[in-house]
Parts: sequence; structure tokens; C-alpha cells
Amino acid sequence: MLTIRPAVPSDADALADLINQVIVHTTISFRSSPTDAATQDAAIRQRNSAIPAYLVAEGLGAGVQGLATFFPFRGAEGYRHTCENTIVLAPQARGQGAGRALMAALCDNARASGMHAMVACVSAENDAGLAETALMSLWTRITEAIAALRNGEGLGAVFEKLTAPPERSVAFAIAVIALGAKMAKADGAVTRAEVTAFREVFFIARADEKRAAQVFNLARQDSAGYESYARAIARMFADDRKTLEDLIEGLLHISMADGGYHPAEDEFLLRVAELFGIPLSVFQHLRARYVPNAFADPYSVLGVTPDMNLDAIKVHWRELVRESHPDRLIARGLPEEAVKLATARLAAINRAWDEINRQRRLA
Repeated sequence: MLTIRPAVPSDADALADLINQVIVHTTISFRSSPTDAATQDAAIRQRNSAIPAYLVAEGLGAGVQGLATFFPFRGAEGYRHTCENTIVLAPQARGQGAGRALMAALCDNARASGMHAMVACVSAENDAGLAETALMSLWTRITEAIAALRNGEGLGAVFEKLTAPPERSVAFAIAVIALGAKMAKADGAVTRAEVTAFREVFFIARADEKRAAQVFNLARQDSAGYESYARAIARMFADDRKTLEDLIEGLLHISMADGGYHPAEDEFLLRVAELFGIPLSVFQHLRARYVPNAFADPYSVLGVTPDMNLDAIKVHWRELVRESHPDRLIARGLPEEAVKLATARLAAINRAWDEINRQRRLA
């Protein structure tokens, strides 16, 4: 189980090793010479003397698996409320939410220490760091969109302005929240399990919870029907049907969080899929991955037909497995937490392939 805690002097050796792996074996660090345990021991004692500014992650393997720390940014008086951060993860801890958990805790502690701004210097070769920084700025842009809503613009009108990168990422975030809110309204209740499931699909740092809740409530209260949202999203991602399918899968995951699949939710999602231009057969095999009582024919889950030979089905299965790889999801701009959703998807895909193999062997 992932645990975030303040670093202590006994962590110094492990932290020096973790940092040196980055300094020695990659080009993403701004340091050219290795650190040592004595240096890290001194940093821990200095930065954790009051509110902890040096944190570690553990529980994803043996020992310390990641670190996050903040420290003063430059020395001028004008920067007294500004800090800089460093986050380092062991290779085996990447893609499991440790970086974001460290960042969320670090931001809380920096805020409690009187910091108003946090700077991250990210190498152009650090793809993961660049993606994370872009996501951290996402909620700033969402806040700007909310400001327009406060000035009287409808949520649908705000969507129409978010048509190009990087604003499309803002639109996708709002789309997940807004359609989730409209779906919750469809079955008449929002359960704690559905809220938890939503957070598994889309990461929200503690500092951004109020802003996300504001979008959710605005969507529930907005007089515009869900179809106007769905049409705006379909236009925005007209050239990227995989993203639209990802959104449908996220909503299916949320809908099943309370242990049942309400007929009103099914009607809602069928119509949203139709407006997205997703064929009924594709929606059915997406639904079969998440809804136990749905038509769960393994051919439907894989999106193939029984008349195909096993080799052709195998090629299609392998492509679905590749599409569900975390790197593919991140490359399409989806949040790291979508990996959790991809895990459920991959399990259903593999179960379907195993069942088809079994049936063919018995035939």
C-alpha cells in the first residue's frame, strides 16, 4: 500500500541512491555530480525541522520508492513566498500514482509553510515530467473557464471555446465531470461509491477538489440537456474516436460503482455513444467489459465475429492489449489514473480471449 511520510535521517542512504540513479543514468537532472548520504541527511534535518518539506513514498516495493521536496526559489526578497520542487521515483514505482500523491502532499505542506507559488524546472527530455506539469496546470485553465461561467456564460458555451490544444485537455476534464454529473442526475442519486469511482478515472488533487465540485454542480444545475454537452464533445474530438470511447468507458466504470447498472444510465450512455458516433456494436462490447449482466459474448468484448479464424482474432486481441498499455493512454493525453481503468479493460479483454481459445479447443 502506497504511503507518503516525512523523510527521516535513516532514509539518507536510500535517497542518495535514488537521486544518483537519475543523475548518473539519465539526462533529465540539472545536476552533473552525484550526491551522498551526508548531503541528504543535512537536507532532511534542515527541511523537516518544522512543516516537512522533504517527503518519501514507500509501499510499492522494498524500501523508499520515491521522494519529493521543496526549497527556496532563488534568494531575492520578491521570491520569499516562492519555492522550487524536485520529485524522483524509482522505475518500478512509476505509473502507480506515487508521483501525484507526493506532489499533492508536498503542495499541502508548502501552502502550510506560507508558500504561494511552486516552480518546477523540467528537462525537455523528461517526457513524464512534462506531462505531469501540463496536467498540474490543467486546473488553472479550468479555473479560468469557471470564471467565464461565473460571468454568465453557459457550460455548453464554454465548451465551444475549448477547441484546440492545450484547451482541449481542459474540455476533456470538464467533459468527464459534466457528463458524469448528468448521468448521476439520470438515475436520481450520486453515491459515495460513484464519487470514488470518478476519482479513479480522473485524478483530482486535494487542492483542486472545490473547483472540480463546482464544475460538477454547475453541470447538474445547468438547464442545457446532456445531449448539448455530448454534441460539443463529439465535435471537439471528431478526429479522435478512441478518446470518445475512453470517455464512455470511464462513465461505464462510474455507473457500476454502486453495484448496479440502472436502466436510465443505460439509456443515457446509449444516447451519448450515438451522439459520439460510436457504433452500437462497439458500445455493446465496451459495455460488456464493465456490466456483468450485459451481453458478455467474448466476441462482442473483443469486437470481432465468430466467423473469423483464430489467427485473425489473435491479431485483433494483441492490438487491443497494446491500445490499453499505460504509455498509449498517456500519449493520448489521458491522466495517469486512467491506468486503473485500463487495468479493468485489459482484464476483460484477456478473459474474452481466453474464453474464445477455450471454445475453439473444445470445438
